[in-house]
Amino acid sequence: MDILSVIQAVATIAAAIVIPVMLAIVGNKCAAAVKEREIQSRYIELCMGMLKESPSTENVRLRRWAIKVVNLYAPVKLSEKEEEEAFKYKILADIERLKWGPITSMFSKTDSKP
Repeated sequence: MDILSVIQAVATIAAAIVIPVMLAIVGNKCAAAVKEREIQSRYIELCMGMLKESPSTENVRLRRWAIKVVNLYAPVKLSEKEEEEAFKYKILADIERLKWGPITSMFSKTDSKP
């Protein structure tokens, strides 16, 4: 046996072991990333549900927390002015309808629905 045959045999064995292991590692990382994004999306839905309620003295800290969570996980962050509006006013956005679409005007100074 010459050296080239030995190197080819070792490379074949190494590839047979390394490729499935690498595929398993990459697949696991992808699955974990998808699961994390799903959890983040649920947090955003939960917080937007809280922000749809009218502001009151009982939910001040909860609304601040909800705004922080939305800003943490949302791909587009709220500006300071939008954060203040979300804190002061009830959000009228239909979460399911606006899941991945643009949000135009989602804050209301009144409790009436559009």
